Amino acid sequence: MTRHGEAVKELDECIHNIRQLSGHQRFLLGPTLDELKGWASEGPIVVVNVTDIRSDAIIVTSSGVNSLRLPKLTKTDAIKWILEDLTSYKTSEEKGKKNKQYSQFLSWLWSSCVEAILQKIHNGTLATPHSLPRIWWIGVGIANYLPFHAAGDHSTRSTENTFHWVISSYTPTIKALCTCERKGIGDRQITKRQNKAPDRDNARNSR
Repeated sequence: MTRHGEAVKELDECIHNIRQLSGHQRFLLGPTLDELKGWASEGPIVVVNVTDIRSDAIIVTSSGVNSLRLPKLTKTDAIKWILEDLTSYKTSEEKGKKNKQYSQFLSWLWSSCVEAILQKIHNGTLATPHSLPRIWWIGVGIANYLPFHAAGDHSTRSTENTFHWVISSYTPTIKALCTCERKGIGDRQITKRQNKAPDRDNARNSR
């Protein structure tokens, strides 16, 4: 047996021994379906992936794990919007122009991605403003730059935006969310990210 083969065998034996220890039976193994569902007990976890081939959302809820194809969300369009660098400006005139473009960007993100996801999760039923459900967003690759929490039409009386459907939070991975829940870390300490998106009033005024 070569040294490489011996090393592989030693590693396998080491992992096997670790899994014999109490509490480490699933060492280096992925989560089970029941574990995933348990981690989504406080709200759905949505993983958005954008590639050259296709775009999908993996939706984890307390009842199961499902995938949703997003045919309107293309990598070409996502990159185009990201490269616009709409949150940087030097003059008030440029700011006004970019705010209008940002509104178009948020509308595109809603129609190509977020709307379909929320419709899938909530069956088209809009919650009352005082009982909005929680959702955890995970963007993979370039999707990490997309402000899912701010997507939509922010004109007066419009409900076609994320703000009216859910309370958004971000986590880099499902495992990170699980670790924070196990340690009892509060919402203000848990990993979140708020992109540089205009707030609701600014989004309305830029239209």
